Amino acid sequence: MANQYINIYQGDPTAGGADGVLVGSGDEDNPIAVTLNASQNEVKTIKLAVRCNSGFRTYGDTVIRDMNDANDRWKFALLEDGEFGDEITINSVIDTVNTIFYARAASDSLEGQRIDTNAKFVLSTTVFNV
Repeated sequence: MANQYINIYQGDPTAGGADGVLVGSGDEDNPIAVTLNASQNEVKTIKLAVRCNSGFRTYGDTVIRDMNDANDRWKFALLEDGEFGDEITINSVIDTVNTIFYARAASDSLEGQRIDTNAKFVLSTTVFNV
């Protein structure tokens, strides 16, 4: 399900474009999914984008963080080779073209094999009509 104002996209979105695959919002339809080899403490970085629907844009900072990530396995960065942390702040206006960011998922050999569907991405911003 899409948010009526602003959404996250996956599938190698293009900076400044309007491509990518919509990430489901709250209903687990088309989630961000990563397969990791925990026995090797594997880490993968995913390119994502955020953009507003037509007629909307952000005002002020946009913060992206995770929620319910009990083992602190998700991190975010504005650049692929940037510093990853628990949240990022996008200081520029987000409108109808992709603003790229990166999410990093990590595994731990002590956890063993499992599927975690508890972690969610939370986007906090102010969106207004243009």
